[in-house]
Amino acid sequence: MNAFEQRAAALGISAQTAFAGMVTVPTLDKLNEILNISGTATTYADLTSGVDATPQGDEILAVGDAVARHVYGGEQLSDADIALTNTAFPMRVFVISQPDKTINSVWNLNDQTGDGPVIVSLGTLTIQDGGYITISNRTLDFTVDALVRQGTAQPPNGVGTFNILGTDGTKGNDGTTPTPPGQAGSGNPGNCSSAGIAGSAGGNGTP
Repeated sequence: MNAFEQRAAALGISAQTAFAGMVTVPTLDKLNEILNISGTATTYADLTSGVDATPQGDEILAVGDAVARHVYGGEQLSDADIALTNTAFPMRVFVISQPDKTINSVWNLNDQTGDGPVIVSLGTLTIQDGGYITISNRTLDFTVDALVRQGTAQPPNGVGTFNILGTDGTKGNDGTTPTPPGQAGSGNPGNCSSAGIAGSAGGNGTP
């Protein structure tokens, strides 16, 4: 049984056909099992490289960080972390499981999945020219046993082959048109003392 088939078995779905839908994960131990069935399991250091540290005093984020260290680093959870983590289970996750998949255009996972965690488990993923993957504002675990790239063309400008994005920013307020300036008053008149001698220059007008 290869890794893809093991993941399908752990998720309780068939490894022979494509599946896309909600799956209930009963416990953290079961989630740990599912996420770590891979030839090259992700490490906690990989996940947090370049990410700001969890702010002090944020209990929910701190527990999430502890769970990540437990799942991807084997670190033991404290009794308090376990008690709080258990409130999240059973957990509903959206699963995409497919033995073979080929893409040659955008594969937007947001269009296929609901809100909440997403697990993508593929046997072989073939990416042809024009193909790329995008997801935003989702917790994602994406595992592929074999990745095949066919062609040499780059994805469209501004995107990569894999695009895992955050929440879209909100639109700023429209700008306002400033009040037009008033008409300046006439300048002071010049004068002339005698022919051939320039008079004083006129003064600036008042706004």
